[in-house]
Amino acid sequence: MKTLINKRLITHVYDPLTHDVLPVSDQLDNIDEGVFFRKRREIEDGIRILLCPVCHQRLYLRGETSRTIYHYSHKRNSEDCPLQEKENSLTKEEILAMKFNGQKEGLKHRNAKDLIYKAIKNDRLRRFSECKVEATFRDLEPSSVMDKKWRRPDVSAQYTDKDSVKSIVFELQLSTTFISVIAAREDFYQRNNAFVIWVLMSFDGERFTDLDIAYGNRVNVFVLSEEAKAKIHATGELWFEVHWREPYIEEYELKYSWKNELVPFSKLTFHDYYLKVYYKDMDTLEGELKSELQLAKRNISYKFCNQCKSSTDNKFINGKKHCSECLSEK
Repeated sequence: MKTLINKRLITHVYDPLTHDVLPVSDQLDNIDEGVFFRKRREIEDGIRILLCPVCHQRLYLRGETSRTIYHYSHKRNSEDCPLQEKENSLTKEEILAMKFNGQKEGLKHRNAKDLIYKAIKNDRLRRFSECKVEATFRDLEPSSVMDKKWRRPDVSAQYTDKDSVKSIVFELQLSTTFISVIAAREDFYQRNNAFVIWVLMSFDGERFTDLDIAYGNRVNVFVLSEEAKAKIHATGELWFEVHWREPYIEEYELKYSWKNELVPFSKLTFHDYYLKVYYKDMDTLEGELKSELQLAKRNISYKFCNQCKSSTDNKFINGKKHCSECLSEK
């Protein structure tokens, strides 16, 4: 048996055949030597393929020396990946971000990603360029060379909006975990002057993940629903089912209700200062309604008569406001 001396840098591997993320410890801890070498040969020959959950490059089984545990490793001279380093100082947030990239929900996620990519690549209005799937998006101004700050969005592109070209990325969110990663990704993309569009496969107004995404985007959520998919196929352009929490005034109170509508990508608004993409600007509408409600309540108080204990019409006597019923001064 192999003695476990060192810690593994790659703790999980991605199986492209089953779309599962598998713990390395379950495979290699206490593995029989003969089984290990047969498995190692299958991987080298390409009979069995396992990928890095971070960069999606092929991995290989290693463990040549007596002081090295059986582990997975990138091929020499492969593209950069934080999990290539023997020594690293990855933060908890960076570890979560890497796992987030690998723990997406397999085939369902891949099909949705491919649909978005094909929709913008074949956009009938030719508004998208440089369309890419899982292309490395590097930090424009990393604090140091060793930071290697980067992201691998599901789909990225350049979008021409009213004679202005904008860098956009689409991130599919199928899990209810890693909310901190969502915030970190938004910060990364905005820092690099890119609009991030979170795409859900369904929307639940009581699910925390959905609400975190909504309230971070002017209370707008983009859903790749079955109806939106049908619109994409029928029109030759990208559509989403947009959900938003709309405020309204009822009986001098501000109330809310969730609404939704099928919307083509061309109807979305790009806010260049906040780097947000939305259909309905609920933040602004809510502010306007709050001001309107405050004014309405003030007008009610002007009409309220303390003597009659009810709202009455005003009557002006010598330039002063009086109750039209009891004539007391208001």
